Amino acid sequence: MDLENRLAEASGQRGQPSRLLPIDPSYAFIPEDMADEISRLYPTENTADPIAVLKFFKPDSSWTWFLPESDPDQRRAFGLVIGHEREFGCFSLEELESLRGRMGLPVERDLHFKPKPVSECGLNSAT
Repeated sequence: MDLENRLAEASGQRGQPSRLLPIDPSYAFIPEDMADEISRLYPTENTADPIAVLKFFKPDSSWTWFLPESDPDQRRAFGLVIGHEREFGCFSLEELESLRGRMGLPVERDLHFKPKPVSECGLNSAT
């Protein structure tokens, strides 16, 4: 399913004209031009401090996801999740795209995030 259809389904606008959809790069979770920078799942599992390439966040809460690995076929990822706890785990990109917070805002990709070791991620509000 392409980005436009996923956005339409997540926003309840399926079948509506595409002009109603938010066309914003922060909703393109893994842009094609960045796909080659992301490791497939598992190659970094024995790496002490893998590099997080992407950052996702819920704008109306403190939840944040840092992604060093992804499986584009299954749309799953592995990375550092900071929510109630700070932990590593697998998560579904489709589930992230469908999440809405209390204000109805979707999860966004941080367009200004620069790749860095996960040990440096989430140490302050600017990362």
